Amino acid sequence: MCLINKYNSIILVLVLFLTSIASFADEATNFIHLQAKFNGQQANATNVVEDSKGYLFIESYAGLLKYDGYDFKLIPQSKIFSNKAHSRSLYKLLKQKNQNIWAISRKGDISKLLPSGKFQEYVSTMRNPNEDFQLESINIGDTIIWMGSNNGMVIGQSTRTKKIIQFNIQSDENITSISQDNRNNIWFGTGKGRIFKGNIKTRDLQEIKGPFNNPFNTIVLSTDNYNNLWIGTELYGFFHYDTKSNKYKDYKEKDLNLSFVPSNMIIRIYKDSNGFIWMGTDGGGLYKINPKSKQVKRYTQQKTNPFSLQSKTVIGVGETNNKDIWVFTNYGNINIIPNESNTVGYHCGSIDGSPTRILSVLKTKNGNLWLGTDGEGLSLINKKGNAIHQYIANTNSSKGIPGNYIQSIAEDKNGNIWVGTYLNGLAFFDKNTKRFIRVKTANQYGQVGTDVRSIYIDKKDRVWIGSNVGIFVFNDKQQQIAYFQHNNQDLQGSIAEFFTEDETGQFWIGMFNGGICLMDESSNLQDSRFITYKLSTSNNITESSVLNGVSNQNGFLYLINGYSKLVQFDIHKKEVVPIKGFSSDQIHGCVAVISSDKDNIWLSKNNGISHLDLHLCEEYFYTWKNGIIKGKFLTGSAFIDSNGIIYFGGIEGVNYFNPNSMQTQKKDLNLYINHMEIVNRNADEIIPEQVVNGIEETKTLQLNHNQTSFSFQFSVINDHLGPNYSYAYRLKGFNDNWITTRENRVATYTNIPYGNYTFEVKAGTKLNDWNISAKSIDIEILPPLWKRWWAYTIYSFLLFAISFFIVRYYLVWANLKQKLLLEELQNEKNKELYAMKMNFFAKMSHEIQTPLTLILSPIDNMIERAEGNLLLSQRLQVIKNNATRLSRIAMELMTIRNKEMGKLKIRASENNVVNHLNKVALSFMEQARFKHIDLILECESKKIMLWYDHQKLEHIIYNLLANAFKFTPRDGKITLEIKEAIDANNIFIKVTDTGIGIPKHDLENIFNLFYQSKDGKSVGGTGIGLALTKELILLHKGEIKVESEINKGTTFTIALPMGKEHFSNDEIIIQDIVESKIENTTSIIATNTEQAETITDENKRTLLIVEDNFEMLILLEDSFKAHYNVITAQNGQEALDKTTTINPDIILSDVMMPIMDGVTLCKHLKEKRSTRHIPIILLTTKNATASKLEGLQFGAIEYLNKPFNVKELLLKVNNILDAQQRLIEQYRAEILTESKEIEVKSPDEKFIESVIVEMERNFDNPDFRLEDLAEPLNMSYSNIYRKFQALTDKTLVDFMRTFRLKKAIPLLVKHNFTISEIAFQIGFNDPKYFSKCFKKEYGVTPKQYKQENNSTTDNIIEN
Repeated sequence: MCLINKYNSIILVLVLFLTSIASFADEATNFIHLQAKFNGQQANATNVVEDSKGYLFIESYAGLLKYDGYDFKLIPQSKIFSNKAHSRSLYKLLKQKNQNIWAISRKGDISKLLPSGKFQEYVSTMRNPNEDFQLESINIGDTIIWMGSNNGMVIGQSTRTKKIIQFNIQSDENITSISQDNRNNIWFGTGKGRIFKGNIKTRDLQEIKGPFNNPFNTIVLSTDNYNNLWIGTELYGFFHYDTKSNKYKDYKEKDLNLSFVPSNMIIRIYKDSNGFIWMGTDGGGLYKINPKSKQVKRYTQQKTNPFSLQSKTVIGVGETNNKDIWVFTNYGNINIIPNESNTVGYHCGSIDGSPTRILSVLKTKNGNLWLGTDGEGLSLINKKGNAIHQYIANTNSSKGIPGNYIQSIAEDKNGNIWVGTYLNGLAFFDKNTKRFIRVKTANQYGQVGTDVRSIYIDKKDRVWIGSNVGIFVFNDKQQQIAYFQHNNQDLQGSIAEFFTEDETGQFWIGMFNGGICLMDESSNLQDSRFITYKLSTSNNITESSVLNGVSNQNGFLYLINGYSKLVQFDIHKKEVVPIKGFSSDQIHGCVAVISSDKDNIWLSKNNGISHLDLHLCEEYFYTWKNGIIKGKFLTGSAFIDSNGIIYFGGIEGVNYFNPNSMQTQKKDLNLYINHMEIVNRNADEIIPEQVVNGIEETKTLQLNHNQTSFSFQFSVINDHLGPNYSYAYRLKGFNDNWITTRENRVATYTNIPYGNYTFEVKAGTKLNDWNISAKSIDIEILPPLWKRWWAYTIYSFLLFAISFFIVRYYLVWANLKQKLLLEELQNEKNKELYAMKMNFFAKMSHEIQTPLTLILSPIDNMIERAEGNLLLSQRLQVIKNNATRLSRIAMELMTIRNKEMGKLKIRASENNVVNHLNKVALSFMEQARFKHIDLILECESKKIMLWYDHQKLEHIIYNLLANAFKFTPRDGKITLEIKEAIDANNIFIKVTDTGIGIPKHDLENIFNLFYQSKDGKSVGGTGIGLALTKELILLHKGEIKVESEINKGTTFTIALPMGKEHFSNDEIIIQDIVESKIENTTSIIATNTEQAETITDENKRTLLIVEDNFEMLILLEDSFKAHYNVITAQNGQEALDKTTTINPDIILSDVMMPIMDGVTLCKHLKEKRSTRHIPIILLTTKNATASKLEGLQFGAIEYLNKPFNVKELLLKVNNILDAQQRLIEQYRAEILTESKEIEVKSPDEKFIESVIVEMERNFDNPDFRLEDLAEPLNMSYSNIYRKFQALTDKTLVDFMRTFRLKKAIPLLVKHNFTISEIAFQIGFNDPKYFSKCFKKEYGVTPKQYKQENNSTTDNIIEN
């Protein structure tokens, strides 16, 4: 019915063309229809607002919808307004020029849309609105939101300062429309036909009277860019109000030639970004007004045209960022006018407005447009764009047209129209008669060309007709002048699809199933021949078929072959050459081609129109979103008129456009990841803190180990009109391969292992052409707590620790196992060795007992015979005692062996235990006498009968007494007590000493076999005695206890049961009891402490013997006393004490002794200046080299092993003392300590004598200085000092001090001077310094020295 055409041409012809459009009554355009569906139901939409990212927010009766081009999502009211809002019912969504989007509720609550896509409460305009209050209109300026209420108030809410501006008309009228101009004026209309003007600065309010005041006339209004007012009314149509002249113009007035504007209700008004005013009516369609030219276009519903407005009632108008106009109608779809449709014209191709298939197009010289349809005849469109006639065969409107399938149209130089049809041949339209005349197209064989595919008027005004029987050539008088049969004269192919001439005048014919043919024209046209060029080197007929073509008048033909591929043919090289700079997809799918100039080719395709810029190698593609028909274009349906306007026909009509006005700037498309779900829940609920700015702006995500299933939705969101993009995505780090998709825009991943990943998505307008910027999100999936790095650190540590302990345990176990194995082997060996040892002990005990018997038997006889010889008697007694002791040791070994082998038996008999123990005690009489120890036997009765093993009890008591003597010092006391306890049925035997005592930590172990305490080791022993003692007591069914206190003594208590019931019959033997007489005294031994005085021979040297074994001590004393003055001591401490009173010439010492051993004695003696010169000989049973080295290290000069030869020892002692004497004499000869004894024989001796003489002369002078020696000796002090030290190996200072100290000795010993007096007499000024030097020299203070020497003058040395 009507043709929409708006050209922004730069040439005058197009301006005139556009001017003519203003008179169109109804504007035809291809509306794009969209359904707003939510939950499967269509929602009636009323408004649209687009945010900065490209999301559309659409108001609808169902609520606010968010649209990304693919899906509609409902935004709940609770997400828009908070709980504090007076109303959660959304009234309007507004957008400012600064892109801020505001949501306003019915009660005036305002929320702001944040970049994250969430709404935030801004302000509530009304503090306490009543229940009846609600908004009726709304508008937004640059900084103010204007709201009209139902009580006559207009409220302006500032979006910067939150200040409020109010206008009140003092009436309860509804404010139905508001608009702000550029002069700080606010205009608003009411539901009663009134209009008001308010000054925003002064707050002045003025009512504007108009010709439409009516209590029932609702006003809608809008200011234009010229500050004039456009007013729509409910009853009177719409008006224009000139604010300068204050005049109204009614668009119903006949003198304005706008009578086509009906009086329908104007219910909506909207001003778009270009300044056009859009008015929606209730039943009258949509009006578009150009405020500058005052031109009005109307869009209405055409039931036969599916691309027209879907309803005549418009309830809303909106605009998107790319200036597409969205029109909302009731009970219908959303109607969209793309912004680019303003540059693309359209005609449906029929007189009734229904879309028609267009096979051919012609624009004649007079401006009329002829459209050949596919079955609906030929349509004529006048230059105003109106379809004025449709020629349909066999109807009243046919005018003689032979057929309805119009395949080709051409205009000759006379303005007549040639028409080619399918099945009905060729027709000629005479412009004068306005009728069609059939033109005969038959060859010499009578074959009629019914299928006329192409018509072309060449430069010689010849008419070329391509038909199914050949090519016919006519002149402008419809006379045939030539005929070319197919496949003759080298014209290959079945039908001519097109004709063209290039810039050189060559004539080309595109042949179906043939190729491109060049005519070699002859002077006689009929004799002309043709040269056919194949489009392919293959024998594929389809590939060489030509469907359409054009010359670019610059050396190339652009042809479309049978595969719809664009081919470039070089007219000079006569061959096909590649089209450089374009992909295969860009040159395929073509159906028609037009060249607008040498560098620009236009192609119609199945899905749109393509523009190839050959110079820039760029393609610009236009689809239905740009106003192009949505259906397919048809083969060869293309035309370019004299003004350069290009026409392409398709199955839904024809599009036409000025190629210079088509947009070449490609639209910026934005790809976003716009939704994410984690374990089937929105990311906003799971990780709100990470998507504060929206998932679109999120760059990184951190998920927990229980959030490993997630999905992403993505889309190109700023293309809302049927987006058709290819997508590819991947989760890098999980699967690096891209997954391509077109329909499914959701990437879902489940059970992704923890780690770091990157989700990437890219998009393109075509598959594998990823020309839209990609998006990505870095994702870190945290491992569970037990798999975090610190957990693995702990695991590693634990594993290391466990491994360490396992390895250690294994090594320890292996080592232990090896040790156990070795110990087992060793135990076996030890058992064998022990058995051998026990056997050895048994054999040795047996073997020893025999010679001991032979020794002991004659000893008694020899002792009786030696009664007159005391010395011989004593030595024989020593032999007997030690032989007896050796026998006891042998018996101990035998007893231990029997005990270990379980052969130790009791042979109990009844005996007088008092008599028996008295005999045992008597054997220690000599030892007690020698050590000055009181040995006392205490018993309540002379006769106490007891069942026991005679031999074993003797062994027990002997061991206890022997230990007591070992650890009891001289002048001590040992008590053997026997007590009968009738009540307890026990006999108690106690051995008490006053020895050194046993430490508490040793008391628990002293009865263990081979255990020796520290003190025990120092006196020797085997560690067998007490262990054996306890075993023997246990055999008697008795007990032994020990009590001890350090340095006070020890008590062993034996409890033996009385009677014989505790013995078995095998353990009892019967024998006669022999009683011995016992003197009635408890003290069987009273050691005489008074010893004969030792007579000291001053001519003999003094020998100190230190030995703890008294028999060995007596032996050594007897051996040396004939040649030496012998002093004895039984331990090191006693010997050290005696060296302070006597000055022995040599010391013989045992090594192992109680209290202080021999090595320690050596060490102390060598530390003292007064004793360091004494030679020491050590005697020991240890034969180890280490023991010898230890003794020699601490000053011993000889080390002898026991047993030793007494004569050898005598000779060694004598030799040591003789060597020492010779050394002393030599020293005395070299160093004179008394001036009177100096015999001058040499200068050195004279020098020493002179020094001594001067010292003798001045030693008592405290002021004498050694420097004073220089004058009497006539030598310098330094020479005196060096010479004296060289001769004597002593310094002058040391020598002078020693000289003076020697002078003090006789003064201390022989005179009764005080220490101070003596100090001053020998030249010391300070008595304290004298005492200090004396102690350093002699080891004692002068006072101690005086006391010791006075006390030892008459001292008697005991043996």
